[in-house]
Amino acid sequence: YRSITSDQIRLLVLHAGKPDEVIRCSLKPILANSLEESQLGYHALSYAWGEEVLKKIHVSDLPAISHTPYPPLSGGVPRELHIRGNLYAALKRLRCIDEDVWFWIDTICIDQNNMLEKSYQLPKMLDIYQNAYSVCIWLGETEIGRYLVNTHKDPLDFVSVIVNLKLLDHIIGDPATGTQEVLESFVAFANLLKRPWFRRRWVIQEVAASKRAFVQCGQSKVNWIDFADAIQLFLDNIERIRAMYERSELSRRDPDAFAHVASVGAGALVRASSDVLKKLDECKIVARLHTIESLVVTFLHFEATESRDTIYALLPLADDKDTYLGARTPLGLQEQPYEKSTAEVYAKFLHDSVKSSNSLDIICRHWALPLNNPSSPALPSWVGLVTDSAFGPSQRAAGRLNGESLVGKPGCKIYNASRETDPSIRLQIPSTHQSFHFQPPRSPVLLVATGFRLCRITQVLFRVVDGVISHDCLEIAGWDRRHDINEIPDRLWRTLVADRTKTGSTALSWWRRACMYCLSKAASPNGDLNTPIALLS
Repeated sequence: YRSITSDQIRLLVLHAGKPDEVIRCSLKPILANSLEESQLGYHALSYAWGEEVLKKIHVSDLPAISHTPYPPLSGGVPRELHIRGNLYAALKRLRCIDEDVWFWIDTICIDQNNMLEKSYQLPKMLDIYQNAYSVCIWLGETEIGRYLVNTHKDPLDFVSVIVNLKLLDHIIGDPATGTQEVLESFVAFANLLKRPWFRRRWVIQEVAASKRAFVQCGQSKVNWIDFADAIQLFLDNIERIRAMYERSELSRRDPDAFAHVASVGAGALVRASSDVLKKLDECKIVARLHTIESLVVTFLHFEATESRDTIYALLPLADDKDTYLGARTPLGLQEQPYEKSTAEVYAKFLHDSVKSSNSLDIICRHWALPLNNPSSPALPSWVGLVTDSAFGPSQRAAGRLNGESLVGKPGCKIYNASRETDPSIRLQIPSTHQSFHFQPPRSPVLLVATGFRLCRITQVLFRVVDGVISHDCLEIAGWDRRHDINEIPDRLWRTLVADRTKTGSTALSWWRRACMYCLSKAASPNGDLNTPIALLS
């Protein structure tokens, strides 16, 4: 790569060529602040990196762009560049036979081996995607599932059926219309939503910032608005579609076709496209609608290759991004952020979250991506990992693993255990800019906080495992089999249901009766309450 200054970006010219010809490209530097007035009409590519199967293309790294609308594309020496197979397939599909096309593609337009360059290029991504003529969302080549014998079309071709409200209602509402071809089309669409692109953290800002976007899978393409509506309609009707599917012969061959499809990132991504940024009709961003803490907690299941991108991929979308970047603290990340360790980046995020929310709730949440570099300094225990969240990492998609954190979403507290006490914390972080005056006992990053004694623990029993609450635990809470509905203690049934509804309001009074039923009817002979079995019964 030729070096570029901090106020420049590179654009990629994908040269015209026939399908069987070598892919030829040129890189041209351009001033980042001239993108809005640029007449180049470039496209920004949004895709998942995919498997590390390398393919060869030819790239010329050209001198800085001239001030003419269509600069000359000569003078560079073509060199071989190896890219991953998914990007190679995208370039093959997007190349025109008779004209050059301008693109911005992160893997090629940023020197991935230059951390300093990445530090000043990645913050420009929101502007790059906002000013692109269109964002091309590449989902990969068409893949037909092994059980889908009657579906030969790309799943994108089924979008027009889903967004036809009258037709969709007829298909789902009439069992006679659930032909194998229709059901296979639903399965193919569900499989499409499980592709890696829907789990990638960077695509949130890529889609949210776009003026217009289109989605391409293989040779088929649809516009983003139709695709987003199809996702919402599909997920809103997933139970009816699943019921129709379970009555079919196809479900015997592939019973898990729709398993956990609602928990993948597609729905969250569609909501983000309209709920994260407020834009005028001409797509100019006028407001950011969420704090960085809210964004990180909301999109916790989206992945990134680099663990520090837990924060950096979402920071441009945050309404407090300027405060975060400009904070004059020892943890400031405004300069060369990729020179900071993951532990420092996470500590900075936590520090600012506590200050902005006036709460320590963030230490009860599981929001952080695990370290991608085993040699990096260990993360402290007060950084909650996504792998320990209620449903685990996104690629798992196999049901609940852990309980909820019970602190609620940012700005929507469920409890007030601190009694409105202001948090008092201090972070101690060793780095290249800071040194300890003592050796920390266990973790390289310490969180020092004050608290108060809530109560004295007088008795401890075995912990609750797999939702089985022992008879001894129930007795301590005040349960007696001889109780009737009027005698069951408030502290017992309210504790069992966490004293809150799903939305955080106070528990409903009839839940007392539901708990009484479970304790008297669903408990095992030895008095234990097995909640998974109780739910099934």
